Amino acid sequence: MPLFQNLVGRTPAVLVVDMQDYFLRDAQDSEEVKYLIDRQLEVLGICLTEGIPVGVLEYGGINRTRRELRNFARNFPKGNVKTFVKQKNNGFSNKHLRPWLRDRNVDSVGLLGVNADACVLETAIGAKNNCFYSFTSTDLIYNCDSSYFPQKVKRRYEQTLGDHLLFMTDESCVFEGLLRDDRRIRRTS
Repeated sequence: MPLFQNLVGRTPAVLVVDMQDYFLRDAQDSEEVKYLIDRQLEVLGICLTEGIPVGVLEYGGINRTRRELRNFARNFPKGNVKTFVKQKNNGFSNKHLRPWLRDRNVDSVGLLGVNADACVLETAIGAKNNCFYSFTSTDLIYNCDSSYFPQKVKRRYEQTLGDHLLFMTDESCVFEGLLRDDRRIRRTS
């Protein structure tokens, strides 16, 4: 897949954005959200195996990240997963996120979470403004209302972020092809 060539040689981290019950409350038992969480757990499993750091972004003053994601994060080595509380939509509004990523030589961030057209998008813009490349997939981000149309969201991301984004729209998770032997991306130590 030529699309994956855009990430070859990059050092990624993954940011889980606002996967809190508060934001999922209207759709938390839907098939879409169950599928979203399953795909996110799949990505976190790859991150664990490959030593890819994971930042968990939580909007402050609201409940914690979904239990199944939090429980899985406990499997990571100390220092390879960290929770960052933010007070704005943009995850980079937490002044500790950028240095944490830079300390791990990260130059690109994979985005998972809700809401695709608010906090996830604002975090992608924050990544661009902090010189990080972003990548995501329609099956890793979601809006929990009727406004979620994958193609519409994809266009908005591409218009806003341009060359600083790889946006997959097929049903394959953005990491699957990247981690095959012939398309390996650099891991952080």
